[in-house]
Amino acid sequence: MIYWALSLVLYTISFPPFSVPYLIFFAFVPVLLVVGRYTYRRVFTLFFVWGVVFNTIHVHWILHLQVPAGIERLLIVGLLAMVVYLSIFYGLIGIGFKYGMERSPFFLPAFWVLVEFARSYGDLGFPWSPLWESLLRNLTMYQISRFLGPFGVSFFIILTNVLFALSVLRSKKIYLITGILLFTTLEFLGFSIKRQPLNIEGSVKVAIFQPNVLPRYQDNPEEWQETFEAYSELNNSFEGDPDLIVFSESSLPGYYRLSRNAKKVVSEILSKHRSYILLGTADYEIVSKNSYKLYNAALLISPDGAIINRFYKTHLVPFGEWLPFEDKIPLLRKINVGQGDYTPGKDLRPLTIKCSRAGILICFESIFPEISRKETYFGANILINITNDGWFGRSLGPVEHFYLAIFRAIENQRFLVRAAKTGISAIISPDGKVLKKLPQFKRGVIVSDVPLISGETFFTKHGNWMVTVSLLMALLLVAYNSAKKITRHGG
Repeated sequence: MIYWALSLVLYTISFPPFSVPYLIFFAFVPVLLVVGRYTYRRVFTLFFVWGVVFNTIHVHWILHLQVPAGIERLLIVGLLAMVVYLSIFYGLIGIGFKYGMERSPFFLPAFWVLVEFARSYGDLGFPWSPLWESLLRNLTMYQISRFLGPFGVSFFIILTNVLFALSVLRSKKIYLITGILLFTTLEFLGFSIKRQPLNIEGSVKVAIFQPNVLPRYQDNPEEWQETFEAYSELNNSFEGDPDLIVFSESSLPGYYRLSRNAKKVVSEILSKHRSYILLGTADYEIVSKNSYKLYNAALLISPDGAIINRFYKTHLVPFGEWLPFEDKIPLLRKINVGQGDYTPGKDLRPLTIKCSRAGILICFESIFPEISRKETYFGANILINITNDGWFGRSLGPVEHFYLAIFRAIENQRFLVRAAKTGISAIISPDGKVLKKLPQFKRGVIVSDVPLISGETFFTKHGNWMVTVSLLMALLLVAYNSAKKITRHGG
C-alpha cells in the first residue's frame, strides 16, 4: 500500500495545480514494483481508488455550475457519476499494469495509450487531465507531439517508467541506462523541433475582448446593463482598427439574431472600429414549421454588421448541453436533468477572415486533440478558442481548461487566440509560450498582430497513428505470450 500511495502522490503533483516537472517519468515506478503481488480484483480496486482521488481533485468544479432551481442536488450526483466513470479507466489501467509486468512489461505503454484514447473517444469522450498534461512545465519535450501526437507522448512517458522499474526488479543497469537515454533523447528532440523556423504567411491583427461579466442562468436585466457598460469600456480602451475582434463564447445574453440589445452592442463597436467580429452565441435553424435545432455557435460579423459565416460546436458537453446519443435514440429527448437542448455541428472547416483561415474551438473542444488537428488539416492557419468559464468560479476547472488549450497550439504548430468571458484570455505561440494574457475576473483587451502559419506537422497530416501502433503492439504481445503459454504447457 505504501508503494501504491507513493505513486499516487507523485502522479498527482505532476499535474496542475502543482505541476512539478519531471516527476511523471518515475511516478509509476513504485507501483510497478509491487503490482504483481496483488490479484486482478485487488489491482482494479486500488487503481479505481487512485482514480477517485485524482479525479475528485480535477473535476470537483462541476459543483460550481449554475442550474435551474430544484435540481441543485443533481450536481452532486453528476460529480459522483463523472468521478466513477473516469475512475473505471484507471481500474482498467491497473489490470493492464499487472498483466504487463507478469508477461511483457512493454505491453504497458501500448495499453495506456489504448485506454487513454478510449476515454477521449465518442459522445462520452472526456480527455480531462490526460497524461501529457503532466508536461505542462516541460513544454520543450512536448514539442515531439508534432510528430508523435499526444498519445505518442503518453506512450514514451509510460515506457520510461517501465524501464526504470525493470532496472530495480531485474537488477540490470541496462534498463536504467536505456531509460535515461530515452528521456534525454526525447528532451533533445523536443529542443531541436522547437528551434525549427516557422512558415509564416502573413499576420492578422486581433483584439480579444474580455468583459468579465458573470453569467446568469435566469434572464436578468442587470446582466444587460453590466454588458453594455463592459463592452462600451472595452470599445473605447484602444485606437485603430484590428482585422478581427474576438468575443467569448456566450458573449452576449440570448440569441444574437433575435436580440436588439446584442446587435446594438455590435453596432456601436463597428461604428468605432471597422473590423470583423467573431462572437459566441446561441443560434438556431428552422427545420420545419414545428421543428428547429439549437446550436452553440460562433458567428462571424462583417464590418457592415452582416453575418457572413458561422461555426457550430461539434462536440457538446455531455449532460450539460445535451444528452449523449439523443440524436440516435429519440426517447432520450424526453429525459430532463437540466441539460441544454443543443444539436452538435458537423463541419470543421475553418472560417475565412481576410487572409486568415481560423479553426474555431468552442469551449471544451479545445481539450480534444483531434478537433484542432482536423481544422488545421483542412487549412486553418490560426486557431481561435472561445469559452465562457465564469460558471466555475475560482476553481481549478477554468485554469486547467486554459492549460489544455496550450497543447493544441504545439501539436499543430499554430498560434492560438483564446477569448474567455471572465478569463483566462491569451495569445499562445506554436511552442506553447503564453505571449499575452488577461487573468481571471479582470476586464480588458488584448491587441496584437498574430502570425499566420502554413504547413502541416506530421501529427496534423497523419493523426493519431501512435494509437494504431499501440493497438498492433498490444495484440502482438498478447498473441506472443499466449503462444508461449501454449507451447510451455504442450511441452
